[in-house]
Amino acid sequence: MPERVLELTPASVHTQAWAARLLGGRAVDPMIQLNLQPGEVVLAVVAHPDDETLAMGSVVAELVRRGVAVHLVSLSRGEAALRHVGREVPGLGRRRQAELRSAGVALGARSATALSWPDGCLEQNLEELERVVMALVVEHRPRCLLTLWQQDPHPDHRAAARAATAAARTCGVAVAELPLWAVHWIDPGTVTGELVRLLVTPQAIAAKQRALAAYVSQTAPLADDVEPVLPAAVTRWPHECVVLA
Repeated sequence: MPERVLELTPASVHTQAWAARLLGGRAVDPMIQLNLQPGEVVLAVVAHPDDETLAMGSVVAELVRRGVAVHLVSLSRGEAALRHVGREVPGLGRRRQAELRSAGVALGARSATALSWPDGCLEQNLEELERVVMALVVEHRPRCLLTLWQQDPHPDHRAAARAATAAARTCGVAVAELPLWAVHWIDPGTVTGELVRLLVTPQAIAAKQRALAAYVSQTAPLADDVEPVLPAAVTRWPHECVVLA
């Protein structure tokens, strides 16, 4: 065994504060919050495979359970998961692409697609990504678009959210932003918008856990001398919420 194991993900320092704020605020049925009816379509646009499960997996499963068709799109294949520690993992993008498909099945999504925009460089392609999302809106005709929060700490998350919200605005489609890494690394006291916790059933929570289990590349070490990309504090976070301006 190596003498030192590299930590890939900083510690979660704000989850207790986020839980306190969420549990002390409004909690709403996602069908009501998103103004959805059975038979309608939702498009979820994220940056990397697993973002959709971590940020909105139980909500997606709940919507599907209630008769909504959900399409999942990751703008990248997540091939650069270890690049910040100077590592490249051969075939990781293809592996995470396959994991996304399996997670989509677990959540009940109508489709789950990973595009090939470069992981870690989404901010450099915002105009093109906006056009990509607009084309997806035209293709799927969603009632609502789900994406990540525009102020999430990860630059790719911010880029995906900015592209998605801009495309939704242009197309006249409602959009909801859900935080991911923010609940671990941002003090919720600095968030000026309202945080609305989304209520889901135990069946939806179980579906999210099955989807997370598909992401072995993120929950198990990719090398002997590194920790998993997703520590337990992240995979066990129980709440999903939207941030309202």
